[in-house]
Amino acid sequence: MKKGIFIGIGIVLLLMAGLFSWLYEGKSDVQVTYLVPDDQTGCMSIHFNQADKEALVIVNDELIIEFPERGGLPTSSSADIILDLGWHSQKAFLIDDKGERIGEIDSGKIGEGSMSSTGFSSENARYSKSFDGRSSSCD
Repeated sequence: MKKGIFIGIGIVLLLMAGLFSWLYEGKSDVQVTYLVPDDQTGCMSIHFNQADKEALVIVNDELIIEFPERGGLPTSSSADIILDLGWHSQKAFLIDDKGERIGEIDSGKIGEGSMSSTGFSSENARYSKSFDGRSSSCD
């Protein structure tokens, strides 16, 4: 009886160790920092695969995404720059018209991101995210 209990506990511990290992492996070291114009805290979107637009770049394990005043950010990067991150940490800051950070947006106001495209094409992929806490989805 005691031997069965120890075997059962051992199996549970091995399963838990495997689960924690799997969860940790799926987490990216990259932090995504969103810079949101102070008068545009609702839904923002990134439009991928836009010719002749600036690419998004990860520098020192940080991907900085600065939204323009109109709320839509065109980039020549593919959606993979977001999709390949997996689980990652994120922060969002309000910025003034000079691009200076004037305050951090509470993490509870940062909605879930959603990826969409027309006709299942990655050529017109769009990633949307809410920064106002009113909705978790922009669609």
